[in-house]
Amino acid sequence: MKPPVARAGVPALSKEEQQMLDTIAPDRMWRDLEFLCGFDRASGTEGERRAMDYIAERLRADGIAVDVSAFDAYLSYPIAGSITVVAGHGLPAEIKAKTRAFSANTPAEGVTGDVVYVPGGTDLFRDTETHRRLAGAGIAGKIVLSEAGSRRNMQAAQEFGAVAYVHAWPSEEDAIHEGIVSPVWGAPTPGTAAAFPRIPILSITKKSGDALRAALDQGPVTLRVHSRTETGWRRVTLPVASVPGQTAEFVLFSGHVDSWHLGATDNASGNAVTMEAARVFHAHRHRLRRGIRCAFWPGHSTGRYAGSSWYADQHWHDLYQHCVLHINCDSPGVLGATEYDPVTATADAAEFAVGLIKEVAGQDVGWERPVRAGDQSFWGTGVPSLLMGSSVRPKGQRWAVGGSGLG
Repeated sequence: MKPPVARAGVPALSKEEQQMLDTIAPDRMWRDLEFLCGFDRASGTEGERRAMDYIAERLRADGIAVDVSAFDAYLSYPIAGSITVVAGHGLPAEIKAKTRAFSANTPAEGVTGDVVYVPGGTDLFRDTETHRRLAGAGIAGKIVLSEAGSRRNMQAAQEFGAVAYVHAWPSEEDAIHEGIVSPVWGAPTPGTAAAFPRIPILSITKKSGDALRAALDQGPVTLRVHSRTETGWRRVTLPVASVPGQTAEFVLFSGHVDSWHLGATDNASGNAVTMEAARVFHAHRHRLRRGIRCAFWPGHSTGRYAGSSWYADQHWHDLYQHCVLHINCDSPGVLGATEYDPVTATADAAEFAVGLIKEVAGQDVGWERPVRAGDQSFWGTGVPSLLMGSSVRPKGQRWAVGGSGLG
């Protein structure tokens, strides 16, 4: 057996903790990762069902109890987006663009308008100022161009009369990221259905955004945009593996399965970790005072956290009475990721989170409250939350769009 892990000024892991770590099988995790990365896992598709079936079968083969629920989720798929330059100094005839999940569809002729640039905050989740700038920007009947990528800003642009919104990604990469623009969490209700966007919302690269801004310095810019999405109800499945402890209390350990295209770090790597956590805890179940539930969410990327919000609704009383902590396993294993600062946690779990990173990774880190993202669907039941993403690359080596960047 390996000796307990110790670092300068950091307590050694206990014998029992080290034994559990020694049970981890990286080769098995790699096989699971390779399988899950082999096909598209968009939510509500055959690929996602194949992934969910694989996860359930693998865990059941280890003797772990797995419950699979099926339900209807309201999902949206970006199909096509385009931007044509009608007028603008030095611009190409077409600008590469993508539409977003839940973006409004345009008529066949598209939507045409003059462009107004509104400077925006580049943090997708914490930008609280751009919507105020939109209020006084004279955007009624115009197409907004901004770096601001939060749904609140796009919603505000619609409220102030904009006919379309073009988001220029703040990071330098040539690829245009997929995205979702609905502010509605999970399935819509009659009271929230009106919040879905009624204008087209498209994404372009930073380079294209810079070119549009330069053209605006020379004179008016007019664009014609097209957007097509497919939005509706789709049947999805949700496996939850349960390892009981000596009491009715449990920790919820979760991550989403659906992914854009052939994603690995977001979140097939998290699925492999969650599967292995279930297997390891099952092997040591006689030691557990509290149980563990490992959940694999659908509807993260195309349904605005449809899976976790459905589970919170359906199991509210059980979560309220018995769940002591939610651990979110999203995007671990990014190449070159060595830092955990800041760690994401609710205030009641912050001290534990900071101490845990110190004990395991030997790093002194700060903490931040969870943002409105990442399947953080359990605050209403009073469940503390730990982590959203995992470790990230050092500062200066990350894209502005998230911890998986440059991985």
